[in-house]
Amino acid sequence: MIVSTGVIGAEQFIRSIGILVGGYPNELEMMDNINKGIPVEMKPSYFVYFILIALFAGGGIWFQFRLKGQDEEKQLGQDYLNVLAKKKGAEINEELNEGNY
Repeated sequence: MIVSTGVIGAEQFIRSIGILVGGYPNELEMMDNINKGIPVEMKPSYFVYFILIALFAGGGIWFQFRLKGQDEEKQLGQDYLNVLAKKKGAEINEELNEGNY
């Protein structure tokens, strides 16, 4: 899931910038030309956008895995604290029942 959101998000982000800046290849036009047997011309901007998509996808994937790791560590810490709280709560209940307060 993380890899797919990283790649799709990077493609959509770079595509929107490419449309605003200009030079982003039109995928539908390229597919029509391929289906019609017309050779597709690969402009240098296509490779620049492809490299940018790959870089942003890698960064997004890394960032999401990093956040997931922090969330898992936080959950493990919370689980540990919950166990301690239950144990401490049991000790307090025993003290209250024995009248040692």
